[in-house]
Amino acid sequence: MRSSGFEVVLFPYSSLVEAFASIGINAAFDEGTPDADFKRTIRKIEALTNQQKASLKQHLIHSNQKLLDRFFKELQSILDRKVDRVIVIPLHGHQSEFTSIKGAVSFIRGYDEVAPQHGVFREYEVIVRYSNGDKIEAVFKDKQQTLGFLNYVSGTETV
Repeated sequence: MRSSGFEVVLFPYSSLVEAFASIGINAAFDEGTPDADFKRTIRKIEALTNQQKASLKQHLIHSNQKLLDRFFKELQSILDRKVDRVIVIPLHGHQSEFTSIKGAVSFIRGYDEVAPQHGVFREYEVIVRYSNGDKIEAVFKDKQQTLGFLNYVSGTETV
């Protein structure tokens, strides 16, 4: 999921089994567990009182606190990130750098792809660098796709 841009928390199986054991439920299952045992355990889970649910939640949080802290730190980093700079490289021309999406959009809108002094236009390379160190690199064959990408990554900026 990380490769698709999602940050996740994966609790170890043992911490789940221990949390349920703390409220009297054996949740240790494997491929050989009979369906009847599984169904019986599901009924016990569905019948938990609010106090048992709260205890289960606290046990899971406590036993996985380091994982949760790391997750929320990563989440905060992503939520706080801002565009630091946008680099647009028309393949037949020179590199142009901007400190905002708006500047990059203005450049692309005014860029002459067929100007004879630049040679044959091939593609736009776009590099977006964020304040938290993240970087997105993309290559587009035309102006419309490039503008669409910049609109997508703009977040709250108006382009």
